Amino acid sequence: MGVDAGPRNCYTKQDCIEALQEGEEELGEEPTQHSYQRLDILPSAATIQSRFSSWKAAKAETDVIARSVRNWI
Repeated sequence: MGVDAGPRNCYTKQDCIEALQEGEEELGEEPTQHSYQRLDILPSAATIQSRFSSWKAAKAETDVIARSVRNWI
């Protein structure tokens, strides 16, 4: 069991989505896994990937939510 094992379980999918959105705001574009890691935002890229089964799946879900919000406004 690694050091990150405890906190990884504390982050919800919503936490991960919000972190990806924060990363996008900071970068001015969709974050790649590598660019996200350089931002030093929590949860970590590994945690996000674990929570959604892949980085691509996490970004896809984040995009769906963002489109829903834009269409609602």
